[in-house]
Amino acid sequence: MEQYRPLSPCLICILVDSSENSQRRTFAAPLLTEVGHRECHKNPDFLKGVLMANLTKRDIVVKISNETGLVQHQVFEVVQRTLDLITDSLARGDDVELRNFGIFEVRLTKERVGRNPNQPGSNFKIPPRATVKFKSGKVMRQKVSKLSPALKQAQTLKSAVI
Repeated sequence: MEQYRPLSPCLICILVDSSENSQRRTFAAPLLTEVGHRECHKNPDFLKGVLMANLTKRDIVVKISNETGLVQHQVFEVVQRTLDLITDSLARGDDVELRNFGIFEVRLTKERVGRNPNQPGSNFKIPPRATVKFKSGKVMRQKVSKLSPALKQAQTLKSAVI
């Protein structure tokens, strides 16, 4: 594997060498033989939708800290306070609008009838409750829509390998 490694390691190289997430590593390793490791060096984004993990608060803090030069603890405080403000506003029933990102809206679900599949004939009422709905902004929708072909290709590749 070392013979194909470019100066900047590709996604598969990182995942196979990574000891952080064994599930991603287990999935990435067979791709080296199935797809051919050179393919990931030609087009580093071809498996991005399949292999990338969720973005966590920690990832955000580290990235902002690296880009701004601020201490991670300070960045964490800012991120946490931002999330707390959003949560508090939603808990009061206020909508939160972040331009070009999206709108968080508090909605009340309707009362509905629930059924237990293990006990046929037993119905119960599920009371209405407040939920948060997210409506993406225009810029986010445009950026995410560009992923459609790549995600489709990655999904077919994932189903072929697994």
